[in-house]
This record gives sequence, C-alpha cells and structure tokens, in this order.
Amino acid sequence: MELIAAGIALWRNAFEIEDGFAEEYFAYRFEQSRGVSWRGDKALVKENLAYYESGANPLRVGNYSLDETFTEDNKYDSYSLYLHKVLMKGLKDYLKTYPVLQKDIHFIENYRLVYYQPGDYMRLHSDQSWSGNEGRSEPADLIENENGLRTICCIQHLSSSSDGEDPEWGEFDGGEVSWPYVTDKSFMPQQGDMLIYPANFLYSHQVDRVLSGHRISNLVCIGHGKIPPRVKPFGPLGYEYLDFKDEKIDWKGW
Repeated sequence: MELIAAGIALWRNAFEIEDGFAEEYFAYRFEQSRGVSWRGDKALVKENLAYYESGANPLRVGNYSLDETFTEDNKYDSYSLYLHKVLMKGLKDYLKTYPVLQKDIHFIENYRLVYYQPGDYMRLHSDQSWSGNEGRSEPADLIENENGLRTICCIQHLSSSSDGEDPEWGEFDGGEVSWPYVTDKSFMPQQGDMLIYPANFLYSHQVDRVLSGHRISNLVCIGHGKIPPRVKPFGPLGYEYLDFKDEKIDWKGW
C-alpha cells in the first residue's frame, strides 16, 4: 500500500484479470441487469439507459446477482467474489494506517461496474451523500433519518491507461482521476490498481474525458449508519453490515 496523498491509498497489481475479460464481464452484467445485450456503445442501447447515463456520464451496472442465483460455479460471480476478497485484504491494511476508521464503517453497498466509452467523463463530485431512488436526491430529512452516509470508497481498475499511445484491447487513453482539493497530482489508472479514499467533500474528485478505448472499473462504497429500509439486500455482494471479530473483517448474514 502506498499513499498518493493523505487518505488516498493505492495498491499496484492488487488483483489479476485476463486480457479481454473486463469487456466480457461488463457485457454479462449489463445484460443481467438491463435485460438486453450490450452492443458496445451507449447509442445502440439508449432506450435501456438510466437518465443519469445520458450524455457524457459513464454507465453503471450492478456487479452482483439480482436474485439467489449467485454461485461460485458462475465465472462472473466467482470473479466478483475474488474482487471482494481483494478489497477486504486492502481494507485491513487501510485500517492499520487509520485505525479510528473502524468506528465509522458499518456497511458495504452493492458493487457496480463503471464503464466509460470515448467522450465520457465525470465532473468534480463528492461520494459521501446517498442518492435516492434511481439516483435522484432525497429530501434532507430523509437522508438524515433513514440513510447512512458513505465514509470511504474503493475503485478496482479492470483496464489500463495507454499512457497517450494508441490504446490496444483492454486499454484507454485519457480518463485520469484527480482529487484537486488535496493534491495537484492526477492519477493514471492501470489494470490491477486498487484505490481506497475518503468519501467526504474534501476528497471530491473528477475523471477526465476518455479519448479512446474503454475505461472499466469496479466501484463500491462503505458507510456508517443504517441501510435504508427500502433497499433490498441481495445476499453476497449486496448491501451487508460489517462485523469485526477476532481481527477479521466479515459480513453479518454470510
């Protein structure tokens, strides 16, 4: 683990992924969650996009099973569980550096795959506040009384920056991420990189426009407070509460 800046932790080569698997993985989860085949471009599936995925915003699909069909015999579910275990190992290292954090993380959200195609980018934003149903903001009293708040987030990069060269399969050009309030450095993600960073406003971040290729990552947020009662837990890799026992991070209900 190395620190890009205070609180922003990086693990190089944190996990393995086969060439070409990221695109296949996303296509499988897209079809699973949207009910239609992924055709390689948002313009070809525009009737199946959420309102917040239009324009230059990236696609987001749940990286978990929508029912009780989750099984390690399925290679996509098995890989999702593998990425989860990688996160747990990194989170344990992160807690050794910031031990007070243990009191402020109570649950994990669903994992989601984030897919940028050429032209997509993310404006400067904070990850702390929950969005409401379908991504819409909820009234402040509902956020305070029913919803937990995000404490930290993790991104696992499934594709690589081409460093300005013509991207090959599994690579992309552009797409740097930066946290302008805490560091003047931008970060060029590489396949196998994992980042953990605080979710609060000070760590607001942005992703530059992807110029070519596809930028694919696995995102999850961990928060404090309680899971909203309207959110249905999906079992493994769904919304779950943290449980700390015998110095081992585990999930209640698993």
